Amino acid sequence: MSHIGIGSHHFDFGGDCGVAFFFILSGFVLSLRYSKELSSACFSPREFITKRLRNYYLLHLLTLVGALVIYGLGKRAFCKIICNLLLLQSWIPIPDFFFYGNSVAWFLSTITFLYIIFAFMFKFISVAKPIWLLLILAVYLFVAFLIPKTYAIGLIYIHPISRAFDFGLGIIIWRIYSIYSAFSLRSWQGSMVEFALITLYVLLYLVYPYCPLTYKLSSVFWVPHILLILYFSSQQHFDTPLGKLLRTPFLQYMGNHTLEIFLTHQLCIYVVTRGLVHIGYDDYYVLKLCLSVILTTLAVAVYGKASCQLVRLIKKYCCPVKKINFSTPKCEFFKYVL
Repeated sequence: MSHIGIGSHHFDFGGDCGVAFFFILSGFVLSLRYSKELSSACFSPREFITKRLRNYYLLHLLTLVGALVIYGLGKRAFCKIICNLLLLQSWIPIPDFFFYGNSVAWFLSTITFLYIIFAFMFKFISVAKPIWLLLILAVYLFVAFLIPKTYAIGLIYIHPISRAFDFGLGIIIWRIYSIYSAFSLRSWQGSMVEFALITLYVLLYLVYPYCPLTYKLSSVFWVPHILLILYFSSQQHFDTPLGKLLRTPFLQYMGNHTLEIFLTHQLCIYVVTRGLVHIGYDDYYVLKLCLSVILTTLAVAVYGKASCQLVRLIKKYCCPVKKINFSTPKCEFFKYVL
């Protein structure tokens, strides 16, 4: 909704909230999956990075080509294209660079760096004293507050170093979870907790417009995201209303194709917008939203079908990597999120 062009900033909350959640959740889920391998020195960085790149680099190339066709090359195109191909665009805090091509691809640049340093971060955070972790986070928040608003997007929201703190927070959540994972609630207690979490997010939504920009982009979502992940990761059953909602086929589909939707949605919105402008219906926002959803869904479906054969070929040359066992009750929630 924040990209449809309604002219309201109310939907910015959802975009900022979702991005922060995914970085934190990534740190948690990867720690949950690879903690034993990292502890026993069986972790293979090359295999780990290869698996991640295999998941998204092809789609990144396709959306980059699509963006160049739709938007044009622009100025200094060669340098910007090279940065995109090497997934380095988020390191340059200039909008013309980190938003070049498929603008949301900055996320891939940032998350790739976090995958590279994951093993180091895990080993440090898993043994560091809590007081040192709190001190590091406090220093980061202090530095973030000093960054001018002009550079806040590039240096806080986009930059890999800043997002490493969100990612590291996910590893800290795993550390807490590994101690209190046996804790569980009854169904009615879970419903009360879910209601409290929803209330917390609603309250945060109401105060969000009044928060300083630097904290909007850095830490304003930390507390609710920590509580949300800890709650769902510790529960064995989801007989609550929210748990049943997460089992619906629509949300399962969305969860299974989150990355594809994320990488294609802005291009699809742009195509729909240009088409509606051409016929004079650019102010029909509901129509724009519906057509954008349909086109994005079609793009994801076409990509899924077209990539099946290529994935089979890639698997012949890449070592298989174990996946998280989502059949275990306490990991069931993340099946619908990732």
